[in-house]
Amino acid sequence: MAQVFVEMPSTSEWMPSRTPFRALSPWVARGALATLVFIFVVLLAVAFAYRDPPPAHPGDGDLALYGRIVARLQAGEPYYPAAHAEMLAGHYGTLSVPGWRMPFYLSLVSLFPTVDLAQGALIVLTLMAAATALLVLLRTAGRITAIAITPFLFVTLGGCLVPGVVLYSEYACGILVLLSAMCFALDRRSGGFIIGVLALFVRELALPYVLVCLLLAWQQGRRREVSAWLASLIAYVAYYGWHAYMVISQLGPADGGTTDGWLRFGGASFLVSAASFAGLLASAPMYVAAVFLVFALVGIIAWPDGADRTTPLTVLVYLFTFAFVGKPLDRYWGEIYTPLLTLGLAWTLPALRDLIGAAAARRNAAAESRAARCALGPAGKLAPDQRLDHRHARFAVVEAGDGGKLFAARFTKRLRTTNGDLFQRLQAVCREARHHHRDLLHPAFRKLRQRHVGVGR
Repeated sequence: MAQVFVEMPSTSEWMPSRTPFRALSPWVARGALATLVFIFVVLLAVAFAYRDPPPAHPGDGDLALYGRIVARLQAGEPYYPAAHAEMLAGHYGTLSVPGWRMPFYLSLVSLFPTVDLAQGALIVLTLMAAATALLVLLRTAGRITAIAITPFLFVTLGGCLVPGVVLYSEYACGILVLLSAMCFALDRRSGGFIIGVLALFVRELALPYVLVCLLLAWQQGRRREVSAWLASLIAYVAYYGWHAYMVISQLGPADGGTTDGWLRFGGASFLVSAASFAGLLASAPMYVAAVFLVFALVGIIAWPDGADRTTPLTVLVYLFTFAFVGKPLDRYWGEIYTPLLTLGLAWTLPALRDLIGAAAARRNAAAESRAARCALGPAGKLAPDQRLDHRHARFAVVEAGDGGKLFAARFTKRLRTTNGDLFQRLQAVCREARHHHRDLLHPAFRKLRQRHVGVGR
């Protein structure tokens, strides 16, 4: 009968072997676990207490606004007059330059005959980004982990199937950021740079990502890449300056603005609501977004040392920034970084495993050091009945010498010499008076006990 052998995947294929959490000391690991539980409870409480903010405009929303602007562009109107007219009709604040979308992305969408065709192109781009992300996970986290993360990527990137999502520049920018970061992870740096710059011109919210890439390039000594990023930033500043000039040239007496700014210190509430805008997760209850945020963040923090650092640093920078910047209605900004945040789920289970293991371990450095010294096993140099006279040898790393004295040499030598001379003169045991052997018992018996001296274990 033919035998069929099935090759089982190794541990590294279904779960990454180790994370930086394994090196934590027990008390640090316990503190990290306590902090994690605290954050989890706080985010859950925030999620259950969350209420959707009231709409800022009486119109039919941003999606309809962008659709009407694209329709005007397809009809041949210039961007700024078209955007100005539609924003005034929708009662949007026009005095704030950041409130105007830059013309590049919507002009690009208007080049397609229909919005549906533009969305089809966006779906293809999303599939490319998802395939690249899975390839990175295959190389860093293993085959089974990459397969397990696929459904979560589908949920996060499944927003491309929502009708009209192509009109949101935030979604397209998030896909470009994901694709650029994965190119850097695969060491395709030219592609990562070009796609990253494209994301910046699609939406200014890609600026934190560009700054992270610039910092990493400078840290790694890539001078040409640093120069390229700086040149792209200079070009972007010029482009945004021209955009601000064109916005100001459209303003008139009918224009108004909002009194609230973008610096709102939304904290945990805004972070949870932004995480809920991760693709199809937007239709789930808010507490699901809180759970997703906590577990994915654990994996991001435990990102392996040997992997590219672009993804974890980008996520952490966005989380820190959005904790202070962003209005409650701007929660769709989460589409910028939640695709990258999803990749952290690949390291969540290994991170929790190592963190719990480090917290439960009772490591005693002194005990381990003594165990290591005992493992050296030097050969015995003392007879069994001389243990009290050579106590220090128990703690020696190498072989104990001929010491064996508990007090200072000058005092013990004088004391033992006096006592020895006295008892040697008085000794009269078995016809051995005045005999200078060091043992008090019969020499024949002492030779049996001395046989252990010099014998290894």
